[in-house]
Amino acid sequence: MSHAHLSIPPPARSWTEIPQEIAPRAMSAAGRRRAAFSMCKLILVSALIGTTIWAGIEIYMTWRHDPRRLADPTQSSPLRTIALQHTNGVLTRDWLVETLAIRPGSTLMGLDLEALKARLLANGQVRNAILTRQFPDTLAVTLDERTPVIRILVQDESGQPLHAVVSQDGTVYRGINYDPALISSLPWLDGVGLRRLSGETFAPVAGIDSVARLLEDTRTWTPALAPEFSIVSLVRYADDGILTVNTTRGEQFLFGTSDDFFRQLARLDYILEQARQAPDARPLQSVNLALGRQVPIRFQAPPAPAPAAPAPRRAVARQQPATAPQPQPEPALRQVVIPAPPAETGTPARTPPQQQQPQQQAPAGRLLPPTRPGAQPQTQTSVLPRIAFHI
Repeated sequence: MSHAHLSIPPPARSWTEIPQEIAPRAMSAAGRRRAAFSMCKLILVSALIGTTIWAGIEIYMTWRHDPRRLADPTQSSPLRTIALQHTNGVLTRDWLVETLAIRPGSTLMGLDLEALKARLLANGQVRNAILTRQFPDTLAVTLDERTPVIRILVQDESGQPLHAVVSQDGTVYRGINYDPALISSLPWLDGVGLRRLSGETFAPVAGIDSVARLLEDTRTWTPALAPEFSIVSLVRYADDGILTVNTTRGEQFLFGTSDDFFRQLARLDYILEQARQAPDARPLQSVNLALGRQVPIRFQAPPAPAPAAPAPRRAVARQQPATAPQPQPEPALRQVVIPAPPAETGTPARTPPQQQQPQQQAPAGRLLPPTRPGAQPQTQTSVLPRIAFHI
């Protein structure tokens, strides 16, 4: 068979070779969001890489030309303002600036806040201090101050007397910027031993919290009595739990810390009202309120009678009633000599001194009680303390 007679069939045609006029499928909304997010990530990564490269170049150039800026990056932000934001007392911004004593030109970040706080707390008037940085150039300070409860007289290191006050927690400090009228209204503290720590710093005094409660209750419930409190003594506080109060009238009140001060003040107010308004009222010496419902009261001794004027010469001695008190300076019993009545005519009769009989028994009711040596003459009127009990 010759090759001329062989015929190769043409290749079969596919449907893909058929031209199609249909448009391609459009992208969905989710696909567009994914594409946009990918583009944003690419831009952000490129920006971050560029910023990192720029910061590295800047740090390198700063290190080459001005390395001191790397040691103190805040030298361009000096401290310009010291602000006293809040205080619950009387301290001022001038006192704050003087106490902090910050060097001029100091930077805000270069301040040692703990050291500055220690300077403020060195003054006993400051209980707590909060220091905060407020950028770019302000130091803000908030103070919590102590309140004086009682005043005390201390000695400085040279031995000179120094007026100070004591707060409720027992801190002794010199009051700054207090109203003089406020300080003068406070009673004095007595009966305590101060232990000096350093300079004008003393160890806290125990028992001032009880004193503060007593004074506060007195101002609240018996305001008329509060100004009379002159001295509060703690001499019996440690052993007996008793506060001793001396008043401007010379009276002494004893309060027990184991009982409610309100009840004790109520009893004291009633006693004072009854004692001071009585027709034959005698000054009170002491009122012991530390024994509960039984309140011993001691009155002051009556004043001594005025000395009698010297009798004129040739005066007639008159017989005194049997019940009349006779002052007698000598400690021994003496007989009262009743002179004879005057004669009807002539010179009045007088008993010669040599005719007096010191050892003769005096009539009944004419003996005088002996006097105490070195004391005022006593009479038949009793001067022993009167004890009263009130419920």
